[in-house]
Amino acid sequence: MFKNETDFNKIVGRLNIDDKPNPAHRESLRRQMLSAFNKTGEQSLSQSGPLWRTIMKSPITKLAAAAGIIIAVLIGIHQFGGSIDGATVALAQVKENMKKMPWIHIMMEGLHSGAEVTEELWLSFESKILASKQADGRSEYLDYEKHQKYEYDPCSQTITVSQLQDDWPSPEILRSRFFLDKIIETHTEEGAEITCRAGKYKDKTVDIYDIVFAKWTIGVIMQLFVDSESHLIIAASEIHGDSGGTILDIDSEFQYPQKGPRSIYDLGVSESAIVKTRDVSKQYAADAGIPKLVPLAIKLPRPMFVGTPQDVKVPRLEKPLGRPRPPFYAPIGTKNAAFGKPVTSTDEDPIIGKLEWITDGDKEGADGSFVELGPFEQHVTIDLEAEHNIYAIVVWHYHKEAHVYFDVVVQAADDPDFTANVTTVFNNDIDNSLGLGVGKNMHYTETAEGKLIDAKGARARYVRLHSNGNTTYDTNHYIEVEVYGKAAK
Repeated sequence: MFKNETDFNKIVGRLNIDDKPNPAHRESLRRQMLSAFNKTGEQSLSQSGPLWRTIMKSPITKLAAAAGIIIAVLIGIHQFGGSIDGATVALAQVKENMKKMPWIHIMMEGLHSGAEVTEELWLSFESKILASKQADGRSEYLDYEKHQKYEYDPCSQTITVSQLQDDWPSPEILRSRFFLDKIIETHTEEGAEITCRAGKYKDKTVDIYDIVFAKWTIGVIMQLFVDSESHLIIAASEIHGDSGGTILDIDSEFQYPQKGPRSIYDLGVSESAIVKTRDVSKQYAADAGIPKLVPLAIKLPRPMFVGTPQDVKVPRLEKPLGRPRPPFYAPIGTKNAAFGKPVTSTDEDPIIGKLEWITDGDKEGADGSFVELGPFEQHVTIDLEAEHNIYAIVVWHYHKEAHVYFDVVVQAADDPDFTANVTTVFNNDIDNSLGLGVGKNMHYTETAEGKLIDAKGARARYVRLHSNGNTTYDTNHYIEVEVYGKAAK
C-alpha cells in the first residue's frame, strides 16, 4: 500500500498508537500491514474490489461510507459471537449502548483521494433515519420507516424525493448479512484482526479498538475510541488505501444528542428549494420482496387561515413546518378505504352536522362541512367493512381556526369493541387522561393539510379516533377522516 516504510510509520503514527504500554503491538501491526500491503499489489481487483464498489455505490455519500463501516461493524458485531477474542464481545456491548441513544451525530473530516473533505452524519436506530450533509451543501435524508429518500442538490437548489428500496437496517452500507459475512470471511480466511487496549483520547480514559482489514485489495486500518465509563464511541480514525496510496484518510468524532434532523430542511436546506418526485417503482419491479411505492395523491381543501395560535401554552407542541408536507409513499393500489363507510360515535346525536359527513369526501372548513360532538372525551369509529392493510390515516378536525386538540389517540382493531388486535398508531395523550396509555406523539396545530399519521401497514377493519376538546372549546370536531390502505389478502 505504501511506497516505503517511512510512509507506513507516518500513517500509523497519526493513529496515535501508543507503543509504551504495548510495544509489541506496534511491531506486530507494522509487520502485518507491510506484508499484507506488499501482497496487495499482486491481487486482482476482482477478488475483493466488489465490496469497496458496493460501499461507494451506497445510498449515502462516499465519505459517509467510512462511518458506515463503523456502523455496519456495530450493527452486526454479534455475529462474531465472541469466537474471535474478547474485544468483539466488548464491542457487542458498545453496539447495544449506541442503539439505545436517540441520535448519533458523527462529524468527519480528512482526505478523500487527496482532496480535503468534511461531512456530518446523523443516525437514529429508533426513528430509522440516516442523514448526511457535505461541506458544499449536498445533503441526503433517508427515512426507512416511510421508505423515502430526499436528495438536495445545491447547484440546482432542488430536492429530489424517491423511494427507498431497502428495509432498515439493510441499505447496502448497513447490510449486515452481506457486509459482516464478508468481514467474518476476511477475518477467518485472511487474518483480519480486532484488538483492544487502554489509552487516552483528549485526556479522557478510553478503550482503543484496533481493527485491521489489511488483506483486502482495499486495505483498511480503523481505530475506535470508546469511553471507558459510558461504553460509547467518542472518536474514530480510519485509513483506506491500495497499492497506489491512501484513498481515504479521515477522523471522526461522535456525539449523542437527544434530538436530530426531522427532515432534510433541518440539514440547512432552504425552504424555497424546488421539490421533484422521481418515480422509481419500475426500478425495483423485479424485487418481489420490496413493495412498489408511489406518492399518495391526497387532495387538500382550501386553506382557511394563515399563522399559528397566539399565546397558546400547550406542552410538547409540534412546530409548524411552514412549507408543504413532503409526499407520503405507499404501495401501488392504496386508496382511501374510508370513503362513504359507516361512522359511529360516543355522541350519537352531534350538536352540529351528521356522522356520515366524516367520510363523505368534503374536507372544506366552511359551515356545513364539519361535525361538532359533545364536550370532553369523545371518539368516532369507522367501519371499513373488511380487513385492510392500513398505511396512512389523515384527519381534519377543524381547520377554519388554529386549534390544538387534546388527547388525540388513533387506533385500529379487528372488532367494533376494540378488544382484538388493537394497534395504536398515534397518541398525544401525555398524561393518560383517556386510560389508553401515555402518548409519545406531540400536539399539533390544525391546518388545511390535516394530520397525516403513518399507520405502518396495520391490519384492521375498524379505525377509532379519540379527542378531548381543544384550546378554544371543550367540544370536539371532525371535518373528514381518510384511511389509506389496501384490502387484506
